[in-house]
Formats: sequence, structure tokens, C-alpha cells
Amino acid sequence: MSPKKTIAAGGVAILALAGAAVAVPAQAAPLDQWDFRETRATGHYERTAEGLHIWTEGTASSDKVAGYLKVDLPLASTLSGGLDYTAAGGGVPGAQFVVDIDGNGTGDGILVGESVYGQNWWLTGGSSAAFKALDPSGAENGGNGSEWFGTLAQWAAAAPGAKIVSVGFSLGSGVKGEGVVRAVLAGDQRYTFDAARVAPVITNVLADGAVVGGKATFTVDLADDDISYTYIELNRGGKWLTDNTKSAGSTNHGLHPKLVVDLGAYPDGAYQLKINAVDTSGLSANRVVPFTIDNTRPTLELVSPANGASFAASAGVKLDVRAADAGKLTDVVVNVYRDGKLLKSLGKQSTAGAVGWTGSWNLPTGLADGTYTLKIGTTDLAGNNRTISSSIVIDSSLGEGDGEGETEEPAAAPSLSVDTTQVKVGSALKIAGANFAAGTSITLELHSDPVVLGTAVAGEDGSIAFDAVVPASIPTGDHEIVAFFGENGELRVPITVTAADATPTAGASSTAASAGTGSAAGLADTGFEGIGLGIGALVVLLGAGVLAITALRRRVADVRD
Repeated sequence: MSPKKTIAAGGVAILALAGAAVAVPAQAAPLDQWDFRETRATGHYERTAEGLHIWTEGTASSDKVAGYLKVDLPLASTLSGGLDYTAAGGGVPGAQFVVDIDGNGTGDGILVGESVYGQNWWLTGGSSAAFKALDPSGAENGGNGSEWFGTLAQWAAAAPGAKIVSVGFSLGSGVKGEGVVRAVLAGDQRYTFDAARVAPVITNVLADGAVVGGKATFTVDLADDDISYTYIELNRGGKWLTDNTKSAGSTNHGLHPKLVVDLGAYPDGAYQLKINAVDTSGLSANRVVPFTIDNTRPTLELVSPANGASFAASAGVKLDVRAADAGKLTDVVVNVYRDGKLLKSLGKQSTAGAVGWTGSWNLPTGLADGTYTLKIGTTDLAGNNRTISSSIVIDSSLGEGDGEGETEEPAAAPSLSVDTTQVKVGSALKIAGANFAAGTSITLELHSDPVVLGTAVAGEDGSIAFDAVVPASIPTGDHEIVAFFGENGELRVPITVTAADATPTAGASSTAASAGTGSAAGLADTGFEGIGLGIGALVVLLGAGVLAITALRRRVADVRD
């Protein structure tokens, strides 16, 4: 290893003075605060565990590496300086002080300290004439780097009000060398090369637009080497409600701070999480996350058959179910029990994040005579759930029935959905459907007084997507979107038409996105893709047989004709 170049009192020396070194305060300077713009094409630097590794490739004019750090030091109190440097080979860099002599805050010249010249510091040729005129060397011109030179004390005496505005180093140009600069020394200050400071990064938090309810833990995941604290606030409309320094069980330190709060104590509606993560250097990251509190359980109803209804056979029996929730639904499931034991699960149907939904299941064929319990359950995006029970009776003595036998899986039911339950006259309404036979023609109408909206044809996947406009002539109030298909196929979705300047009531059209729970999939606000059902849709599923109100169907057909 080549000898270590260090500082001696009053000037620059080649070797450390054994037993005479005096510890000086370290001024940690992140690498991004140093200015390396004077470094040329074949000069290089990199931060290592030891310090700043510098090197040049050869002896051309492009072989130069230099760095400067802004400071504010009176020259009169900075009478020594240099580099803490270990050479690996070749030339050695010089310490440099950029000096302001007229008090305007900008450098008027550069004083260079090199060990070969002892305690003398020489002034560069590019310095101002006023600075050169202060030359302490007088008529003596040779052997000191330039014709303007002197000790730091002599320069300070010549310019009593001067200040050092930058400290730095330079290797080259035209000098090949390599080594490690551990620090630039200026009087009792030691300026090092630390890792660049990087603000904290919030890597994970609640998704924008999530729907949450009940007891909740909001965890913020951070990336930072040295987090000081993280503030997480629950806010509504600009009003502070609580934060992780007040709420029991919360934390505000480490890489995974959290806010624990019982959202059941707050009314349903729109809220925000306000996050401020700060590291020990004072850098911070901020984020505001909008979300919805929903503590209200969904409503759930078995529309038909009535509780206790009897049938001669299970074949052809449809279960029509209606569910609604302002915070959006996930799935609806129907299970069949007999004598308290699960006999058959009829499976889940996705509501696709609808705020209101109607669907149907077909009972399996071949159910034996007896009483059966239907248990129907649903959950919303916030985790609120509801379960209802109803009974039916299979009694083959009421007519021809299937009797006992193997049950069969019901076919997937056609479905219809709209993107909101309230729509203004003259406004657009997006209609989608799924589980139709490929190529099926579906006529879409707006009732009460039938108005034909158009016709859609099911694609290969059985889906339709149709953009409709509610005519301006439609009276306000309750209406239905009706889809007719096949011989007697019919699906209905209830909607409310409001005046053009009316504001939909809460829950009519929710824009909150899934918080990551449940099975509902998202639907982009800017499009209504023909992929079946989307979040924010109101879905109607009435089974393969669908609701066939024959007399009404014939009346509607007559109107269309």
C-alpha cells in the first residue's frame, strides 16, 4: 500500500505525523451534495466503504476527477487543510479551497494545497485579478505551483474578510493516479463522502378507494435505512378524527407502522388516511389514501318461492334472490340442508361488486320428498355479512314428480347488469350480460311504458355489452331495464330515473374499489368491456329457465310489434 497522505498543522505533509494526529469533527456530507461537474470523460469516482475511490485512466487532458462541497468558513480561522487520502498508485490529488474575497458569496479563485509544496497554497491562473493582486509571495515566483502562493495564514492576512465557499479536491488533468479520499480537511472540520440521502418510500398501504368496516388495522410498509417515525391519521373532509399516536394498539416506528381503529364508531361514508413518514435526516414521504367506511350489513331476500312453499318435484324450481348494499356486494351463496345437515351447495354467484343484485339458482332434480332448508348468505366488500333461511317442501303426491334419484348440476344462469341504480334523463347507461347462448339476440327495453333501446348479440363467451341513453322524454321515477331473448327468456333490472339536475342518493352508484377482499373483480371507469360482469354493476340472474311471466311477455311483444 502506498503511504497515506494526511494533514500537518499549518499546511500539507506527505506522511502522517506519528503520535501528533489530532481528531477533528466529521462533517458528514451525502454524496449527492458534492459537485462533480469538473470531472472529465476519463476521470472516475465511486463511493466505497472506505471513502471515495477516485482514478484516472491516463495522462490526457480528459483524465481529471474533481469534487467540491459548498461550505461557509472564514479563511482567517481555517489556517490548515488537506486531504485524508490513501494512494493506490500514480499521482496524488490536491486539496482545493474556493475563496470569496469580496463578500458577494461567489468564488473569486481557488487555493490549491499539495504536499509537495509544504505549507504553501498556490492560487490558480483562472482566479480573479483582484485575488492575484493579494499575492503574499511578492516578487518570489518559482517552484510553488503558480507565481501566486503563500501559507493559508498569509492569504488570510492579505484578505482578512475572505471566506471559503467550497472545499474539494482535484486529480489531474493529465495525471494518471488512483486512491481513496476519506475526507477533505479544512481547519477543524473534516468533510466526508456519505451515501446519498434518499427519502423514505411508501411501498404498500391500503388501496385507493377501498371499502372497509368494523375493527381495522391500517399498516404502512416502508423502505428506508433509518426511519424516524410515521404519522398515520384518520381524516374526514379535512377534519382530524384520530391517529396512530392516540389510538390504542397503534405504532409509529419501524418499517411497518400501523393505525388500529374501530371504524364501527364512525358513520358510513368517504374518509382519508393521511400518511407522513420521516427519516432521521429529515426527508419525508407523504400520501393521502381515500377510502370508504361501510359498517352496514347487506340486505338479502328470497323473492321466490315463499317460505314453506310445496312442490311436486324439485325439477324446474327456481330460487330467486335479491341482495343490496351501498358499499358493494361480493358473492351470494345458496346451500340446501335436510335434517340440519348440508345436502347440496348450489354454489356462489358473483355480484361483480354491484350495489344491488338479483339472481337465481335452479334446485337439483331428483330431490326426495321431505322438507328442505335453504340458507342464503352474502358479504359486502367491507366484510359485513348477512344470512337468511327459508324452507320448501317436496311432496310428490301433489303431482307427477321425479322421485328420488341422482341430483344434477344446474346450468349457469343468464345475467344482466347495469352500471348504476340511478340515472338522469338524457344520460348514458351501460348494460352488460353473461351466460347467454352464443349468438343469442337480446332485445333491450326500458319499462314501464316500453321504449326499445336496441338489440345486442351474445358473443362466443355468452356476454353482451351495450351502451344505452335514457331518453329525455322518460318520466322520472322507478323503471326497469328488460331483456327479452329466446322463446320466453326475460331478465329485469330495477332502476330509478332522476331529473337532469338531480344528485343520486348515497349508495346509488359507488365508485369505491375493492380493498382486496372477496371475489369481485374491478371494472374500469372509462370503459365497459364485454367481459361479463364488472365492479359497480347491478346484476340480475334469473336462471336458464328465467322468469317467464307469460301474459306480460305477450303484452310486451304486442307493443313491440
